[in-house]
Amino acid sequence: MKLKLILPGALLILIAGAFFYPVTKQTGVIINASMFTVYNQLSKSENWVKWDHELRTGNVLTEQLKDKKGFTISTPSVTTRVEFPDAFTFRVTKEKERYDIVLIPEKYDKTTTVLASFKSNLLYQLLPGMDKWQKKTPVADLKDYMESPLTYYGVDLKKTTVKDMDMMVYSTEVNPANQFTEMARWAKKIRDLIPAAELADSTKIYLQLTPVNNQLTMLIGVPVKKQLPEIGGITYRPVPGGKILTVNYEGKYAERKKVYTSVGTYLQDHSMKNAIQPVETFTNNGLPVNDTSRVKMQIIFHVF
Repeated sequence: MKLKLILPGALLILIAGAFFYPVTKQTGVIINASMFTVYNQLSKSENWVKWDHELRTGNVLTEQLKDKKGFTISTPSVTTRVEFPDAFTFRVTKEKERYDIVLIPEKYDKTTTVLASFKSNLLYQLLPGMDKWQKKTPVADLKDYMESPLTYYGVDLKKTTVKDMDMMVYSTEVNPANQFTEMARWAKKIRDLIPAAELADSTKIYLQLTPVNNQLTMLIGVPVKKQLPEIGGITYRPVPGGKILTVNYEGKYAERKKVYTSVGTYLQDHSMKNAIQPVETFTNNGLPVNDTSRVKMQIIFHVF
């Protein structure tokens, strides 16, 4: 009789113990960036405050650990401790939560797998909402941040592919001091010489400026429906299609250079290169008249 009572009791104890058996829960995301780029985001406290939703309060205090193998980030509501136990592992402690983040490079180092592991138990895994810990790790925040050109690079970058395009173009070398005068002069001449019926888009004019020594090589043109004969120095030029990145910019013309810098960083981070010099497009003859002119334009990057 006692044995019959003991066996079920022992079984219940074993089952209860099994529920509390420690297990490691692991999840991962793939980020479209090199491991070096992802590592740079995780290894610096000033970067965490840009993408971890619990730290984006604007009121943070950071402190480096004494052994210089990590740091703490404190806000009024939470303290995050990040340690570097080895080269590509980050041990994160937030109040009572603790997890490891491991980086694994993928093929050609164009993408990175980011794994987050968390100590748990079987009972925790079986409870409703058992994946809530995953929502508290910052890996999803990091992926969203790094894969958004607007938040990470500061430009609203769009990716697409285009077909071949026919252009009528005038090419010349100009002194930078005269570039705006030459833009306006040749834009008017192109409009005067090419019949409106031949234009593929009567609202747009394309501009490409390439620095050469102390001069600028200027190409200015319009899209046409088909190949046309040369007229007044304006010649036909086919533009091959392919992959492009576009950025819509509105502001002072001189300050568009920030876009070029940001996109240059994006290309480097994603192992991409410009196929040709970037092209600026303006609608309704909205060309700048000087560096301080406010413009509404699109910059096109042909890339591979």
